[in-house]
Amino acid sequence: MIHQAKHMDAFTSNILDDSQVIASGEMGMRDMYYIEKIYASAASGGDVLNLAGAPAVLHLV
Repeated sequence: MIHQAKHMDAFTSNILDDSQVIASGEMGMRDMYYIEKIYASAASGGDVLNLAGAPAVLHLV
């Protein structure tokens, strides 16, 4: 949770200082993809799911 709080604080600073956001929307989209897969796995009894198709964001790092 501390990690998320740091991201939120940084994002707030970006808005207030009109500075560039480090974490892009593409990274958020990738995170949501994985979260949806986790929920799908839990709903199906913990089945291992294929993570192929995750949005590619490694070029941003």
